Parts: sequence; structure tokens; C-alpha cells
Amino acid sequence: MALSELAEESFGAVEGLLAETGAGGVECIQRSSSMAVSVPGGLEVRVFDEGEDVMVSCERWHTHCEDAEETAWCVRWLMSPFSRIVHEFKGAILAAVWVERYSAVGWEGFEPVYFLNPEYPPEWELEPGQRWFRRIYHQAAVPFAVDLGVVLPGVELVDGLPVGWRGDAFTIEVEESMGLALFEE
Repeated sequence: MALSELAEESFGAVEGLLAETGAGGVECIQRSSSMAVSVPGGLEVRVFDEGEDVMVSCERWHTHCEDAEETAWCVRWLMSPFSRIVHEFKGAILAAVWVERYSAVGWEGFEPVYFLNPEYPPEWELEPGQRWFRRIYHQAAVPFAVDLGVVLPGVELVDGLPVGWRGDAFTIEVEESMGLALFEE
């Protein structure tokens, strides 16, 4: 199966941007219609040829891109410690997954993917005994050889990493759904 022109351009753009921004140790493996991008100890990012667009996915989150440069930057940020993936659970039910990016105000969530219907709020009401949980996945500390002071002005770093960065996935209990709030925004 031949790759679409966009996928071919996107795969090349991903590899080029990773090399250009100092992402040493990142491995790109191209398959017939996808590319797997990974680093030891980190999350795997996948890029899929969808014909008219490409899909970028990581830990059950995904987005669609219609431009090779957009695809490359999406992958690059996902391969940095300045992005993380959050799974939100209603009890044991996966409700939403989103990306959080680190900025001067801390971790900010955006681009949620829903597993419960956000247009039907009763589906988001807790049943007796249920609680809200978030499972947070940080990317490995992949180098980012750009001036982050320019790209992310005012960010607070600890040893070059965002405040709150952890090398392992962890789960926290929270009072209410953020996934539903992200939909309303």
C-alpha cells in the first residue's frame, strides 16, 4: 500500500524536526502506513496515514493533522517533557483523555478525546461509590535543543524539566471532572 503524499511528507518532517531540535535517542520506525516514534523509557507516539489527513496518537489520545509541519510539531511536543497525557476515569470507566502542555501558568489541558458523551451530562454523574481519578503519563526527558525561554516565556523549571514532571505514570483522585469542563470551554 502506497503512502499518501501528506503521510510521506509528514514522516519526513517528523524525522527532520526531531533531528533539528536535538531529540537524540528518539527512534522512528516506519511501517507500511504508519510511523512509531519512541525513546527508551518514554511514551510511544504513532503517526497514521489516513489518506486526506494523518492521525497522531499517544496513550489513547489522538488528533488529526492536515499539514506535514503541524504533524511534525505535534509529534515533537509529544516527545518532550513539556507535554503529558491525562486519562480521566469515572470509577473504572475511561471518560476522557487529553494533552496537557506546560506553560508559565502550569499544566494546561486541551484537545480532549471523549469516551463518555460530553453532550449528555447525566452520563458524567457519579454513581454511588464512584470517584473521579486521573492517570498522568509524562514523556521521558527527551532533550529539546531550542531556547525554551523564547518558546515558553516565564516557565518555571527544575533541572531543566517542568515543575511536577515525573518519570513514572501516577494516579490521583480528584473532586470533579476536568474532561467535561474542557468540552464546555
